[in-house]
Amino acid sequence: MQVLIEAIPCVWRVLLLAGAAVALIWFILRHERAIQPIKKVSREGIVDFELARTPAMARWILCLWGPQGRDAARQALHIDSGVLVSYSVLLCLATSGLASISSQYTAEWVVTLGWWFAGLSLVAGMLDAFENWALLRVLRSYSQDRGSGVGIRWGDTVSAWLAALTKFAIVIAATLYVLAMLAVLFLGSRAYARLSV
Repeated sequence: MQVLIEAIPCVWRVLLLAGAAVALIWFILRHERAIQPIKKVSREGIVDFELARTPAMARWILCLWGPQGRDAARQALHIDSGVLVSYSVLLCLATSGLASISSQYTAEWVVTLGWWFAGLSLVAGMLDAFENWALLRVLRSYSQDRGSGVGIRWGDTVSAWLAALTKFAIVIAATLYVLAMLAVLFLGSRAYARLSV
Protein backbone atom coordinates (compact mmCIF):
# COMPACT_ATOMS: atom_id res chain seq x y z
CA MET A 1 0.00 0.00 0.00
CA GLN A 2 2.71 2.46 1.04
CA VAL A 3 4.73 1.83 -2.14
CA LEU A 4 1.66 2.36 -4.34
CA ILE A 5 0.62 5.62 -2.66
CA GLU A 6 4.14 7.02 -2.53
CA ALA A 7 4.51 6.29 -6.26
CA ILE A 8 1.85 8.97 -6.89
CA PRO A 9 3.46 12.44 -7.06
CA CYS A 10 2.65 14.62 -4.05
CA VAL A 11 0.81 17.23 -6.15
CA TRP A 12 -1.48 14.55 -7.57
CA ARG A 13 -2.17 13.20 -4.09
CA VAL A 14 -3.22 16.65 -2.90
CA LEU A 15 -5.45 17.12 -5.97
CA LEU A 16 -7.01 13.67 -5.46
CA LEU A 17 -7.60 14.48 -1.78
CA ALA A 18 -9.31 17.77 -2.64
CA GLY A 19 -11.35 16.13 -5.40
CA ALA A 20 -12.47 13.32 -3.08
CA ALA A 21 -13.52 15.88 -0.43
CA VAL A 22 -15.59 17.88 -2.94
CA ALA A 23 -17.13 14.70 -4.40
CA LEU A 24 -18.00 13.43 -0.91
CA ILE A 25 -19.86 16.64 -0.04
CA TRP A 26 -21.72 16.54 -3.38
CA PHE A 27 -22.74 12.88 -3.00
CA ILE A 28 -23.79 13.38 0.64
CA LEU A 29 -26.06 16.28 -0.39
CA ARG A 30 -27.61 14.12 -3.14
CA HIS A 31 -28.02 11.25 -0.67
CA GLU A 32 -29.75 13.52 1.85
CA ARG A 33 -32.15 14.75 -0.84
CA ALA A 34 -32.89 11.16 -1.90
CA ILE A 35 -33.87 10.00 1.62
CA GLN A 36 -36.30 12.86 2.33
CA PRO A 37 -39.38 10.64 1.63
CA ILE A 38 -38.14 8.23 4.33
CA LYS A 39 -37.72 11.04 6.88
CA LYS A 40 -41.28 12.20 6.23
CA VAL A 41 -42.86 8.86 7.16
CA SER A 42 -40.57 7.27 9.75
CA ARG A 43 -38.00 7.85 12.47
CA GLU A 44 -36.22 4.71 11.25
CA GLY A 45 -33.72 5.89 8.66
CA ILE A 46 -31.29 4.27 6.28
CA VAL A 47 -28.77 3.51 9.07
CA ASP A 48 -31.50 1.62 10.99
CA PHE A 49 -32.09 -0.42 7.83
CA GLU A 50 -28.34 -1.13 7.51
CA LEU A 51 -28.26 -2.35 11.12
CA ALA A 52 -31.58 -4.24 11.02
CA ARG A 53 -29.79 -7.61 11.39
CA THR A 54 -32.91 -9.81 11.22
CA PRO A 55 -35.42 -10.31 8.39
CA ALA A 56 -38.25 -9.38 10.80
CA MET A 57 -36.66 -6.03 11.66
CA ALA A 58 -35.88 -5.28 7.99
CA ARG A 59 -39.47 -6.19 7.04
CA TRP A 60 -40.87 -3.90 9.76
CA ILE A 61 -38.72 -0.95 8.60
CA LEU A 62 -39.61 -1.47 4.93
CA CYS A 63 -43.30 -1.70 5.83
CA LEU A 64 -43.09 1.60 7.76
CA TRP A 65 -41.41 3.34 4.84
CA GLY A 66 -44.11 2.46 2.33
CA PRO A 67 -43.60 2.31 -1.46
CA GLN A 68 -42.16 5.84 -1.74
CA GLY A 69 -39.75 5.25 1.12
CA ARG A 70 -38.57 1.97 -0.38
CA ASP A 71 -37.99 3.66 -3.75
CA ALA A 72 -36.07 6.42 -1.95
CA ALA A 73 -33.93 3.81 -0.16
CA ARG A 74 -33.15 2.10 -3.47
CA GLN A 75 -32.10 5.43 -5.00
CA ALA A 76 -30.04 6.35 -1.90
CA LEU A 77 -28.19 3.03 -2.02
CA HIS A 78 -27.21 3.69 -5.65
CA ILE A 79 -26.02 7.21 -4.78
CA ASP A 80 -24.08 5.70 -1.86
CA SER A 81 -21.73 4.15 -4.44
CA GLY A 82 -20.31 7.63 -4.99
CA VAL A 83 -20.19 8.30 -1.25
CA LEU A 84 -18.22 5.13 -0.50
CA VAL A 85 -15.65 5.72 -3.25
CA SER A 86 -15.20 9.35 -2.13
CA TYR A 87 -14.80 8.72 1.60
CA SER A 88 -12.54 5.68 1.17
CA VAL A 89 -10.18 7.59 -1.16
CA LEU A 90 -10.31 10.67 1.10
CA LEU A 91 -9.50 8.69 4.27
CA CYS A 92 -6.83 6.63 2.51
CA LEU A 93 -4.99 9.74 1.29
CA ALA A 94 -5.52 11.68 4.53
CA THR A 95 -4.25 8.93 6.84
CA SER A 96 -1.26 8.06 4.65
CA GLY A 97 -0.37 11.72 4.09
CA LEU A 98 -0.57 12.57 7.78
CA ALA A 99 1.41 9.44 8.68
CA SER A 100 4.23 10.62 6.40
CA ILE A 101 4.16 14.27 7.46
CA SER A 102 3.91 13.61 11.21
CA SER A 103 6.77 11.07 11.33
CA GLN A 104 9.14 13.67 12.83
CA TYR A 105 6.73 14.35 15.73
CA THR A 106 5.48 10.83 16.53
CA ALA A 107 6.68 7.30 17.27
CA GLU A 108 7.24 4.81 14.47
CA TRP A 109 4.20 2.73 15.49
CA VAL A 110 1.95 5.79 15.05
CA VAL A 111 3.23 6.23 11.49
CA THR A 112 2.72 2.50 10.82
CA LEU A 113 -0.82 2.77 12.20
CA GLY A 114 -1.54 5.56 9.70
CA TRP A 115 -0.48 3.33 6.81
CA TRP A 116 -2.67 0.52 8.18
CA PHE A 117 -5.62 2.93 8.28
CA ALA A 118 -4.89 3.92 4.67
CA GLY A 119 -5.40 0.30 3.59
CA LEU A 120 -8.33 -0.27 5.93
CA SER A 121 -10.10 2.82 4.53
CA LEU A 122 -10.22 1.11 1.14
CA VAL A 123 -11.48 -2.07 2.84
CA ALA A 124 -14.26 0.03 4.45
CA GLY A 125 -15.34 1.18 0.99
CA MET A 126 -15.47 -2.44 -0.23
CA LEU A 127 -17.48 -3.47 2.84
CA ASP A 128 -19.89 -0.60 2.15
CA ALA A 129 -20.33 -1.80 -1.44
CA PHE A 130 -21.03 -5.35 -0.21
CA GLU A 131 -23.49 -3.99 2.37
CA ASN A 132 -25.35 -2.01 -0.33
CA TRP A 133 -25.57 -5.14 -2.48
CA ALA A 134 -27.07 -7.11 0.43
CA LEU A 135 -29.56 -4.32 1.23
CA LEU A 136 -30.66 -4.10 -2.42
CA ARG A 137 -31.31 -7.87 -2.26
CA VAL A 138 -33.45 -7.31 0.85
CA LEU A 139 -35.43 -4.60 -0.97
CA ARG A 140 -35.86 -6.86 -4.01
CA SER A 141 -37.03 -9.79 -1.84
CA TYR A 142 -39.57 -7.53 -0.11
CA SER A 143 -40.93 -6.29 -3.45
CA GLN A 144 -41.09 -9.75 -5.05
CA ASP A 145 -43.15 -11.08 -2.14
CA ARG A 146 -45.72 -8.31 -2.75
CA GLY A 147 -44.83 -6.51 0.47
CA SER A 148 -44.89 -9.52 2.78
CA GLY A 149 -41.10 -9.69 2.95
CA VAL A 150 -41.34 -13.44 3.64
CA GLY A 151 -38.48 -14.12 1.22
CA ILE A 152 -36.00 -11.84 3.00
CA ARG A 153 -33.01 -14.03 3.85
CA TRP A 154 -31.09 -14.08 7.13
CA GLY A 155 -27.88 -14.16 5.10
CA ASP A 156 -28.62 -10.80 3.50
CA THR A 157 -29.62 -8.96 6.68
CA VAL A 158 -26.78 -10.41 8.79
CA SER A 159 -24.22 -9.74 6.03
CA ALA A 160 -25.36 -6.13 5.72
CA TRP A 161 -25.28 -5.73 9.52
CA LEU A 162 -21.75 -7.17 9.89
CA ALA A 163 -20.42 -5.15 6.94
CA ALA A 164 -22.00 -1.96 8.30
CA LEU A 165 -20.60 -2.45 11.83
CA THR A 166 -17.10 -3.15 10.52
CA LYS A 167 -17.26 -0.24 8.07
CA PHE A 168 -18.41 2.19 10.78
CA ALA A 169 -15.65 1.00 13.15
CA ILE A 170 -12.95 1.53 10.49
CA VAL A 171 -14.27 4.94 9.39
CA ILE A 172 -14.59 6.21 12.97
CA ALA A 173 -11.11 4.95 13.94
CA ALA A 174 -9.50 6.39 10.78
CA THR A 175 -11.25 9.74 11.30
CA LEU A 176 -10.04 9.86 14.92
CA TYR A 177 -6.50 9.13 13.65
CA VAL A 178 -6.75 12.03 11.19
CA LEU A 179 -7.96 14.41 13.91
CA ALA A 180 -5.25 13.24 16.34
CA MET A 181 -2.51 13.67 13.72
CA LEU A 182 -3.77 17.15 12.82
CA ALA A 183 -3.54 18.04 16.52
CA VAL A 184 -0.02 16.55 16.71
CA LEU A 185 1.07 18.54 13.66
CA PHE A 186 -0.42 21.75 15.03
CA LEU A 187 1.15 21.32 18.48
CA GLY A 188 4.42 19.98 17.05
CA SER A 189 4.86 22.87 14.64
CA ARG A 190 4.10 25.40 17.39
CA ALA A 191 6.63 23.77 19.73
CA TYR A 192 9.22 23.72 16.92
CA ALA A 193 8.57 27.42 16.18
CA ARG A 194 9.10 28.27 19.87
CA LEU A 195 12.37 26.34 20.01
CA SER A 196 13.72 27.92 16.86
CA VAL A 197 13.17 31.50 18.12
